[in-house]
Amino acid sequence: MAHGYQFYESSLSHLVESLVQLPEVPWSQLQRILSLCPRVDVSPCTVSIRQHIAVCAAADYFARSGGKHEEKLGVYFVSLVKSIPRLNWNLSKNQIQIEEEYVSFLLSSKICRTLLQVYNNKKEVYSCLTECIQNLLETVKNDDLVKESDSQKLLNFTAPALLGMIDGLITFLQLTPESGPVDTCSEIISLTTSSLLGLLNSETFTTLSETWLSVSKNHPPHPMESLPHKLLTKLLQLLRTQIDSIEDKDLLLDIFTAIQTFIEVENARMYPKFKQPNIVSRSSCVTPSSISVLCECLDVTTLLITETFVYQHYQKLNNLFSTSVNLKTPDLLRVPLQVSCVKNIGLLTNRFPLFVDDAMEIYKQMLFGPSSNLSLLHIGSCLEPVPRSSDHQTSNFQRTAYIRRSNRPKAENVYTKNLDILRKAIISSLISVISAVHETNPQLCQGFLSSASNQLLTIGDQDNQLVISNNAVRVLGAIATNLSDFETVKMVIQIFRHKICNPPSHLDTQMIKQLGEIMLYGNDKSYAEVLSLFMQISSKAFPESKSNKDTAEHHGYRHCSFTVIRTLEKVCAKLDSPQRLQDLLPWLLEVFVQRSLEMQKVCEREKSLLKDQAGNLGVLLPVFAILMGRIEKVEIVNTRIQRLFRDFWQICVVMNFVTRGLGQYTEEWYAGVEAVAKKTPLMSSMGADTFLQHDLQYNSALKLEGNAQEGEFRVAISEYLHAPELNAIIYRMNYGQCTFFLSAYHIELMRVSQPNYTCYHLFHYLQDKGIQKDKSGIYSCFEHMCTHMFQLHIDDVTQQSRDESRQAHLESLAQFLLVKFNHCVKKIRLTADKWLSKLIDKFNHLLWSEEVLKCLAHLTQELVKAVKSTTLEQGIIREVVVPYEPGTMNIAEEVHERQSMLTDFSRRFAAILKESLKFAPLEKLEKLQEYEDQLKSAIKGFDITLEDMVVPMDRKMEHKLYYNFSQNSATNRSKFYGHIEGMKSLVHFQGAQFNFGGMILEKMERALTDWKNNPTGSIEAIEESINHTAAFLICEEKLNRKALRALCWVPVTCFTTESVRIAASCWEWTVSKRPEFETQLLMENIAAWKWTVNHRIGLFAPTIPCKRPVVTDNKLQELSSLAPNCEPHRIWIRFLTQRFEVIKYKSAKQVELFTSLFHTTLPLTAHNTSILSNHISAIGPRFEFLHLGLRLLQNDIISNELNQSILRERLYTAILDYFCVPMQWPCYTTAECLTDVDVLNKFWDTLFHDKKYLKSILVPTTISPDSIQMTNGMLGPNMFVDGTNSPSVRSRSLSVERTKANSVVMKKTSKIGDYKSKYHLKKRNLILFLIHHEIERLFTWAQPLSDYAPNDEKKTNFVNKNFSEKSWTDYMHLAWTCHPKVALSLALRVRSSEAVNRSIRLFVKSAPANFYDCVDALPFLATPQNVKHDLSQLVHMLAWTPASPLEALTYFSKEYVENAITGMYALQSIQSYPCETLLFLVPQIVQAIRHDAFGYVRQIIYWIATLSPIVTHQIIWNMKTNMYLDEEAQQIDPSIGDTLNEYINDIKSTMSGSFLEFYSREFDFFDSVTEVSSIIKPFPKGPERNAECLRALAEIKPNRFGTYLPSNPDSVIIGIDYTSGKPMQSAAKAPFLATFIVKDCEVTEMQRFDSTKANLQVGVSRKSCIFKEGDDLRQDILALQIIEFFLKAFQSVGLDVYLKPYRVVATAPGSGVIEVVPNSKTRDELGKKTDETLYHHFIKTYGDENSPGFQNARENFIKSMAGYSIVTWLLQIKDRHNGNIMISNTGHIIHIDFGFLFESSPGGNMGFEPDIKLTEEMIQIMGGSESAPFKRFSELVVRGFLAVRPYCEAICTLVSLMMGTNLPCFRDDALKKMRYRFQPHISDRDAATHAKSMIQKNLLNKRTVIYDKIQYYQNDITH
Repeated sequence: MAHGYQFYESSLSHLVESLVQLPEVPWSQLQRILSLCPRVDVSPCTVSIRQHIAVCAAADYFARSGGKHEEKLGVYFVSLVKSIPRLNWNLSKNQIQIEEEYVSFLLSSKICRTLLQVYNNKKEVYSCLTECIQNLLETVKNDDLVKESDSQKLLNFTAPALLGMIDGLITFLQLTPESGPVDTCSEIISLTTSSLLGLLNSETFTTLSETWLSVSKNHPPHPMESLPHKLLTKLLQLLRTQIDSIEDKDLLLDIFTAIQTFIEVENARMYPKFKQPNIVSRSSCVTPSSISVLCECLDVTTLLITETFVYQHYQKLNNLFSTSVNLKTPDLLRVPLQVSCVKNIGLLTNRFPLFVDDAMEIYKQMLFGPSSNLSLLHIGSCLEPVPRSSDHQTSNFQRTAYIRRSNRPKAENVYTKNLDILRKAIISSLISVISAVHETNPQLCQGFLSSASNQLLTIGDQDNQLVISNNAVRVLGAIATNLSDFETVKMVIQIFRHKICNPPSHLDTQMIKQLGEIMLYGNDKSYAEVLSLFMQISSKAFPESKSNKDTAEHHGYRHCSFTVIRTLEKVCAKLDSPQRLQDLLPWLLEVFVQRSLEMQKVCEREKSLLKDQAGNLGVLLPVFAILMGRIEKVEIVNTRIQRLFRDFWQICVVMNFVTRGLGQYTEEWYAGVEAVAKKTPLMSSMGADTFLQHDLQYNSALKLEGNAQEGEFRVAISEYLHAPELNAIIYRMNYGQCTFFLSAYHIELMRVSQPNYTCYHLFHYLQDKGIQKDKSGIYSCFEHMCTHMFQLHIDDVTQQSRDESRQAHLESLAQFLLVKFNHCVKKIRLTADKWLSKLIDKFNHLLWSEEVLKCLAHLTQELVKAVKSTTLEQGIIREVVVPYEPGTMNIAEEVHERQSMLTDFSRRFAAILKESLKFAPLEKLEKLQEYEDQLKSAIKGFDITLEDMVVPMDRKMEHKLYYNFSQNSATNRSKFYGHIEGMKSLVHFQGAQFNFGGMILEKMERALTDWKNNPTGSIEAIEESINHTAAFLICEEKLNRKALRALCWVPVTCFTTESVRIAASCWEWTVSKRPEFETQLLMENIAAWKWTVNHRIGLFAPTIPCKRPVVTDNKLQELSSLAPNCEPHRIWIRFLTQRFEVIKYKSAKQVELFTSLFHTTLPLTAHNTSILSNHISAIGPRFEFLHLGLRLLQNDIISNELNQSILRERLYTAILDYFCVPMQWPCYTTAECLTDVDVLNKFWDTLFHDKKYLKSILVPTTISPDSIQMTNGMLGPNMFVDGTNSPSVRSRSLSVERTKANSVVMKKTSKIGDYKSKYHLKKRNLILFLIHHEIERLFTWAQPLSDYAPNDEKKTNFVNKNFSEKSWTDYMHLAWTCHPKVALSLALRVRSSEAVNRSIRLFVKSAPANFYDCVDALPFLATPQNVKHDLSQLVHMLAWTPASPLEALTYFSKEYVENAITGMYALQSIQSYPCETLLFLVPQIVQAIRHDAFGYVRQIIYWIATLSPIVTHQIIWNMKTNMYLDEEAQQIDPSIGDTLNEYINDIKSTMSGSFLEFYSREFDFFDSVTEVSSIIKPFPKGPERNAECLRALAEIKPNRFGTYLPSNPDSVIIGIDYTSGKPMQSAAKAPFLATFIVKDCEVTEMQRFDSTKANLQVGVSRKSCIFKEGDDLRQDILALQIIEFFLKAFQSVGLDVYLKPYRVVATAPGSGVIEVVPNSKTRDELGKKTDETLYHHFIKTYGDENSPGFQNARENFIKSMAGYSIVTWLLQIKDRHNGNIMISNTGHIIHIDFGFLFESSPGGNMGFEPDIKLTEEMIQIMGGSESAPFKRFSELVVRGFLAVRPYCEAICTLVSLMMGTNLPCFRDDALKKMRYRFQPHISDRDAATHAKSMIQKNLLNKRTVIYDKIQYYQNDITH
């Protein structure tokens, strides 16, 4: 096919193949193909290479379908044929020809053949073809048209198209002799004859040839220069098919005359010296085309000739045969013409038998003259090979005319080939003539035989004599082979018998070859005659002694002997008679044995070694190989043949023919021995009890060299058996026993590797009486050998295709062993038991095989009958017929022995059942228990004690869960099955026709459609339709594909947990009832699975990144809200897992389906977009699915090691892909988390055992280590493929055995194999560590108070053994080669290792582009040290994905002040987020101005000022707050005060329009509110200040347009509660409280708010605030910022912990707004109202301890206690007296007033208070320190600590940017100490332990009590 279009052609070919198989094909399908074909309704009609392929595909369908859619396809092809003369071929230069044939030729020929074959309107086709051919003929024959036309088109398209059409017509007429009606053929006949007569004209042909020659010269070299010859050849061929239809004799005579003239002219043109005077002179030109024309002319002439011209035609043929240009050189081009002449002589003689004598004379002259052509070709054949080019032919021949070779080369030269062709043609023609007249004229044959035999009387060395004698031998052989007259054949055999080696000559070989032909094609008598002659030659070929004179006769016979052997090879390969083949076998064996005896005689006289004569026997072995391959089964008709086989093998052992790879022996010899081994009868004693002691010892074939080789054989046996305990027996074996055992060993070793091998016959060795009774103990050796062969066999079966035949073989083998387990001979029973154990160890599914269990039960019943039976007489062995191999079971003689056998067998049965209950698929448990009951029932009454067969508890739980998910109740299934059966019976009774399948499918489709329209509704209709579909499938006799597809594709349409659960139940139901549907169901199931993969649903849903707390907006999504729906896939995977457990050993096709499932689901390399969901909720189903893949790998059921390696890479890739995303905490229930932990534990254990499979990886030794490359993909080292399949375990095991047998040292795994194995082992170790780390994390989260995870010790030991500080560097490099993100994940998980940190910094630095999309990697590049040294790679930060605003602000801290790149990246990142997300970070943005060396913070502030007025207001308030160092605004901050003032002015100056109006409105309103504090400050505390506060507040009027409280920018003020004004207690300041009526409003809508247009009925609430004056609130703001961050961190992982980060905003130095916590009172206030504990307050308020109110309040208390315990601990918030702790009306505890945090504390920063306040009353509310509620509190604290730890650096950024404020809390390395409290460098488990210790440390801490008492005495705060 033209380059690049093979796939297109293949696709169309497959499409056509599919369409042909369909009974009915809609026209729309074919129209798709036809649309690709050329359009014949447009002009010009263009054909491209693709269109040509499409036309051929359409024609294929039309022909193969028998003319379907004839009315459209047929009409199209007829139109296309008519368009051929005007086609415009749009082909490139390399598309003109396809496989050396023109595209136009192929197209026209194919269309013509197709139309003629299948189109019914032949008349139209003939007419169309005639017209088209006529037009094309006119084009190519018209000189003027040829010269004027486009020569390129003419040569490449027009001319080939013409030839193609004629070729198509010829092909059809040759295949179909009946050409149709006369009127249709007459058109073709007329066209053919007229065209022929025109072309045969000398002048016309000459002109046309010269014209085309001149045209083709413009395009050299071009095959169409010989178009006239090719065209004439085609026309002559066409004429031959039509001669019988031409009735016009005159026309035939004209054609005959024209052809005769043309032959003379062409012959004269090619050979000018024979030219006639009246012939037009032309240049001599002999080409294959011109020769082909002459051949066709001769063929037609022979058909047309009449008796009048026969003699002249004989002479002409003879002359043409003999004519040559140069009598000294063979004319190779003329050989085809000479062959044609010979063929036509024979045809002519058969037509006119009267001229047979003339013909015979011609044949004699040709063969025995001999013909000069034969002589010259013979001379050429004796030369060295010459080039095929005629230009060099003559000179080379003449130069080496007398240089002869002593030995003919292996490759025949061109002269030899042509000599054989010509000689065979002559002899074939001669035989056809002799055969035709033999019955009427037998003397003719006799005379020719006499002539041929006379030629053998004198055999010389002259060339002519060599040719003559060789011809004579071939003629004699051909006559004998082709004539059935035995007398003639016998005469030929006698001639050959007399001439062979009499004297020896070169003809001996040829005569033996001819005798071989007689054996093949002669009758039985001739066969026997030749075989007798061969025996005579073979016996005479072997001299009695080398010392005797090697006469010429012996030399000749020896030479003939090897030819006889080669001839016998041919005979064995071609002989068709099975009986003759059987007769030949003992003859060959006899020859083999006799030769060995003669060799022994020679060696005995000459004192030489027998091995030195090996060649005389070895040459016979290839003959054995061919013969045994042709014989179906060796027929042992007598003991003679069996004894010959025994002698043969013992001789082979002695000669060492059984050993492969010996240098002096050829591989062909070993192949011969191996072929004999396949069908050799068993080596047995043939019934002789003393066989081994006597018969072997005196075997004539082994009477020599016993002492010399006996020791070698013993050593060999010892090595083969590898059993030291048998050495004593081995060294007692004599020479005969050794050879006998070695014969049996090598026979079985060669057999075991053969297909269809069964090991049943091995027991014949063990049951052989002679072997059993041998006193030397050889039985033990045979038993060990048989066991060894059995082991090899089961290893071989392991690698076989997992299909039904293999399963049947395994079950049959198990049944056979169970029968042998009851053999009457105890030694046999023990061996059978041992083999059965080996079999079950390898194929443990046989434990629960139905057939095996039935066999066990049946044999038990038979044994029970035998024991109970009174008809079995004592001491008599009875054979019981059983339906298993070997067909009978021998019952022991004595009753007590039978009892013992029953006991042993029952216990064996029980043991099998017990193991089955442990490991069988869950669906088999009930069936196994049924067999258990059968066993107990059978042996009831016998004194047989069995072990308890109890289903393990974990299996019972699995079984229960399995049936919950995979089976409906039997009642439900019976109901649905009854529905279908009932309807079918009713319809059948009424005789109605009803489409059940359509009704069932319609019902399911309707149910699924209804569910789609209402997904929240019930799925009862779907459940019913699914069950009905399954019942319908079970009831149907044949598989209904549509119903099966509908059943399997339910998850595609309705992907819910319940629907998949129901569907999986019905899948299980279907395959249990109709196991024959299992493969098809699995195929559809996997197809549906792949749909879910392609459409990314469930487990394969795209992973949506969750917004992390560091993003700091208020629209934070919990991780659980982004979780994919994986539960349906989990159920699906469990169904697949159960199916895999059932089919893994019995169906290779289904195993392949599972393999394809993983290959198509899992990628081979990691990508940025994962196929499997990386969400934490998908981890369980993900690893259940991957666990199934590992089971698939580790069960030794994938034989192709390359396939295994690729699948393992896919699994490892999918595992590592999970670790390419940031770590996640579970967002689901504890039970679900523990389930996932269990899945990971099982997966870890399975992967842990993958080591032994990795170590077995073999790599071809031809690959050099230099070819190993590391990639950034998941593959690691490149796959090593040498174009062949990797060696299987079977071949490895056999190789080991043959290594022992052959004593050949085989290479072990190469260095590459070692490297690859180590690489995979390290990769496995890395994965095991990552999974162990994930197990530890998940278990810690699920059970935060537990100290140890399940199976923790084993995993910990593994990690400690394989991972140390030294090894981390290597593992980091390995992770890097797998995927850069794996290395990053590893670094984030192992923060404590300096080697890991160093490596990840190096990786990120060396290849930063690999981490552009991963913000977590940026800190490893942009380290303070790298920034300080201005690392060049920092420029990559500008291409990084934007960091969160909080992370970006890190680069404005003082550590990064000197680098512009980091600031630029921070600017880009912040500006990629909406301005409103920065509201949370306003204090930090303002403080970042301190280090704004390059003005990037300024740009951010101005950017915000142009986009968000709300954020701008907050920034201005914060700037005003930070301009001064004191609360009175007297001391300006020298570092940023003036800058902030400048920024404020700049911002204000840029405001205009609505921005300015909004600013003025807001700030005027807020100033009027804060002014109240100044107004009331002069008034004394008490009623006067209260009254003045109310008066001042009443004067403030809210604006109708948007104003808001600074602390609540998400709420607009619509009113003021003028009665709420209340001054707060303060000695020197005048803070006050006021309540405002607000409406919820988006920050972005605040500016455009208008209260007159808003809906004031929705979203309205009351907000109370405290307006402070003279207090620095910045420290409270920072604390509440961190608390709010903590809350977002808890929410992101779905942790139900309560915090109340109320709003505080500083609006000026010492001034600000504090949001009042609603519906809450301080603990101090509660204590002053009543002197009761907090516990009693809860009971009084919410009810007694067991009431729902109290329980809810307690739960709220616990959630808030946990949250604030974490906050106070990590932030070190102090001054936690009861005045700073509030209790809400829902029971939440809320901390306020954060004046002391970090390293500041009351009492001169002495840090007296504990980290967490856990007083007695708090513990009492939680039920005590040992209660479940307190445990719940502890769990929340631990989980909360784990949830915030990953954000340690983000929190530190919040704090570090504020350190320039010099707040009191920043002292004594406050930031460093806070970071330490997060414990970032310890594992999550250790962190959990640390958190637990903190709880215990602070529980009822005495310092808490002391501090509360101090506050009580000092400040009257209750405690």
